[in-house]
Amino acid sequence: MRRPLAATVALTALLLLAGCTGGTPLGGSGSADGHAVSLASVQYPAGVTNESVDAKTVSQGHEAALANRSLTFHLQLNQTVGGNSRSGIIVEKTTGDGSPMWTRARMPGASGIPVERVVYQRGDKRFERTTVNGNTSYRVTTRPPSFGIGAPSPSGSRLVNQTLSIAQFTPTRAESVNGTTLVVLTASKSDVSDAVNGNVSKFDASMTIDQQGVVHSFQYEVTMTQGGQRMSVSESARLTNIGSTTVPRPNWLDKANASSSSA
Repeated sequence: MRRPLAATVALTALLLLAGCTGGTPLGGSGSADGHAVSLASVQYPAGVTNESVDAKTVSQGHEAALANRSLTFHLQLNQTVGGNSRSGIIVEKTTGDGSPMWTRARMPGASGIPVERVVYQRGDKRFERTTVNGNTSYRVTTRPPSFGIGAPSPSGSRLVNQTLSIAQFTPTRAESVNGTTLVVLTASKSDVSDAVNGNVSKFDASMTIDQQGVVHSFQYEVTMTQGGQRMSVSESARLTNIGSTTVPRPNWLDKANASSSSA
């Protein structure tokens, strides 16, 4: 079942306004040595056929394929409403068992001044460093681990499911990148349910998935009218260093501990 596009756009806006997330655009394989592969020679992963893509099956397969594997997840969000633009970027690194975990999020705050928040979590101990306008503060708390991008999984499976649910994706081509065969799934305006209501003027999306079911990247761009306002939103993500990501101890933890003890 398709998820209403407006709901997904609203979620992206919520992430930006809440400060949970520039940089250069992400998404796509982005590899110089990628070359075309015949779709006829590719074995589709579970949930993908020539005619359709099942969002739930693909997202569950993606999460299962990455279970207990380290990875780095990059997510970029961009939103323009009434001529006002916001952009945010999150980079999250996690080890195979989910601890330790490191997250860096950067976006403009309420006054437009960039806010950068770095979180390092080991077990139930959470260390935060926040920098605003050159001023840095620290906080140490005790709380269960949570994954900023794809909670409750570091694989980002929730975002994969949401992206695939807003339109009917289909495989359109295949490519080989660094020895990995990737199926490219795409969708356009005609594949979005909201398009029939005249709300959407532009929609383009793509996702790359390997034959084992791991989603390596996805992105979408939409322009629509919501609440009488024209809104443009884009989201792009990619996974890197699968199985080889490390999470070193940040050099600012002693400052965070000292700041917490003196508070």
